[in-house]
Amino acid sequence: SLASIIRTFGKLGGATIQPNLVSLAKLRDARRHPDQHRDLMVRICGLSARFVSLSPSVQDDIIGRHMYTA
Repeated sequence: SLASIIRTFGKLGGATIQPNLVSLAKLRDARRHPDQHRDLMVRICGLSARFVSLSPSVQDDIIGRHMYTA
């Protein structure tokens, strides 16, 4: 569960966690069709941002982080 992941992260000394509860498919679709996802918000560096307003390299980084989910 998400709660156990967060607890383990804390026990292992993790300092900051920024979960984005968005599917990989939705992130990829937002890359291909930004006009259909103008309201998609993600967490990055402790702030919220509209995914489609981020640079392609930052979008790729967020998509790449998805592989670390349970």
